[in-house]
Amino acid sequence: MRRRAAEVLGKLGAKDSIPEMVKRLADNDAGVRWQAAETIVHFKDEASAPSIATLLLEKNPLVRRKVIWTLQELKAKTCAPKIARLLVDPDACVRRDATSALEELGAKEFAPEIAKLFSDPDSHVREGAARALMKFGGKASVE
Repeated sequence: MRRRAAEVLGKLGAKDSIPEMVKRLADNDAGVRWQAAETIVHFKDEASAPSIATLLLEKNPLVRRKVIWTLQELKAKTCAPKIARLLVDPDACVRRDATSALEELGAKEFAPEIAKLFSDPDSHVREGAARALMKFGGKASVE
């Protein structure tokens, strides 16, 4: 029901629903989180990025991942420092998604932190780090 409500608000163009959608990014239901993120991205409401970024501290790694994706889709480069903090997250998928978001945001200033992920135990994280650094300009981007 909550997911459907988020979907309807998005289709109706109810931009004033954005604050409620930001709250829904932390919902226990994955479908609600997904729809809330889609609605926020649909409106391209980058002004909501700082509020959304506060959810990067949520305990649930699935919430952190959806928030990273939402910020990436909003092209919220101002949130890159907060995303970069997740490069050391206990969850490998969160680390991988943070790397991908920083790459997409063009946040080259975090290349040294991304380079540290070459020693990550998860191969997907290492691959993501390599991809990001290649996009940033290879080895020269960390020097």
